[in-house]
Order: sequence, then C-alpha cells, then structure tokens
Amino acid sequence: MNDMYMVPNAVRHAGTEVTEIASRIRITSSEDEVRASNDQLAGTNLDAAAERAANALVKARTTFSKRLDSHSEALVHAANATESQDQNSGRSFFRP
Repeated sequence: MNDMYMVPNAVRHAGTEVTEIASRIRITSSEDEVRASNDQLAGTNLDAAAERAANALVKARTTFSKRLDSHSEALVHAANATESQDQNSGRSFFRP
C-alpha cells in the first residue's frame, strides 16, 4: 500500500486559483454579442433564438462559476482540516 500525503499550502493555493478562474468567468460579457448576432442575417427573424441563446449563456456562466466556487471552498476546507489534524496528531507525540 502506498502512502498518501498532501501539502496543505499547495491545496489552499489551488483553491485560490480556482476562485480567480471563477471570477474571470463571471466578468465575461458576451451575451450582448449573442443577442446582436441575429442582426447579421437579415430577414431571418432570429430575435427569439438569439435571446434564448444569450440567456442560456448567462445561466451557464453563473452555474459554472458557482460550481468552481464550491470546488474552491472544498479545497481550502480540505487543506485547513488536514493541517489542523496534523497539528493535533503531532501534539499527542509530546504528551507525558
């Protein structure tokens, strides 16, 4: 059986990076371009389709960024819990 180890600071840093990615996704704003895309094909009457596509883009962006935030929180929590457990276990070695 192999030993598993984790470096809490590295995991915490990964959580921070995931949070930054989620922030970048949240600030993207291409739904206006999607809504305006129907204007490029004259006479096609794609207003409703373009609006649905733009709304779907907003929903997908929101859902994905929330999932990334959840993953980030889980990474930070795992790092903190592991570090805390290591410290508690280490203290037991020095008890009389």
